[in-house]
Amino acid sequence: MPPKTDPESNPVLLRGTKKHLLDAFEQLKTIFADGGEVLSDSVDAWSERLEQIAHEYRRVVCELETVHGDDSYKTERLNFDKSYCVMRAIALKLQKGNPTPPPPQAPRTVTNIRYSELSLPRFSGRLEDWCVFRDAFDSAIGCCTEISDYEKFQYLKGLVQGDASRIVNSVPVSQDGYRDAWRALKLRYENKRQLVPHPSFV
Repeated sequence: MPPKTDPESNPVLLRGTKKHLLDAFEQLKTIFADGGEVLSDSVDAWSERLEQIAHEYRRVVCELETVHGDDSYKTERLNFDKSYCVMRAIALKLQKGNPTPPPPQAPRTVTNIRYSELSLPRFSGRLEDWCVFRDAFDSAIGCCTEISDYEKFQYLKGLVQGDASRIVNSVPVSQDGYRDAWRALKLRYENKRQLVPHPSFV
C-alpha cells in the first residue's frame, strides 16, 4: 500500500493556492495604492492581512522550489517582495501617524525592537526553513532603508537560534557586522545542493 501524502503538498494544489494568494495580494495593492479612508481607518487590519498573505505566499513558493524542484518563480518573488516593501512602509507610517522619517536616534538594543509589527519567522538552522526565513527577513528588514545596519544586526540576532545563532554571534559588532553576518548565513544555507532533496515524481 503506497504511503499517504499530504494533499496540501500536491504541487498542483500548491500552484492553485499561490494563484489565489497573488490575486488577494493584487487586491490589497489596489487598496494601499488608493489610500484614503478605506486604508487609514483600518490600517492595522489591512497590515495584518498583508503579513498573512506574504507569509503564506513565501511558504507555498518555498515548498514548490525546495520540495518539488520548481525554481521558475524567482522574478515573481522579487516583484512580490518589492511591492510588499512599499506596502509595508505605507502601513508603518500610517500606524505611527507620522508621514516623515523620525530623527536619528542612538542605537537601540534588541530588547526594544517590536517583532510583533513584523510577524517574522525565526530560524534555527533547519535547511528546509531557510528560504522562507531569507525572503521574509530580506523583504521586511534587509530592504528597509529606514533601519540602520546596526538595528538590522539586532533584528537578525533576535530571530536566529541554534546553529544559525552561533554563526551570527561569531561576527563581531562593527559597522559591517550586519552585512558580514547576513553574508555568512547565505554562504552556509544558500547552497541549493544542501537543501532537502525533493522526491522524484513519475
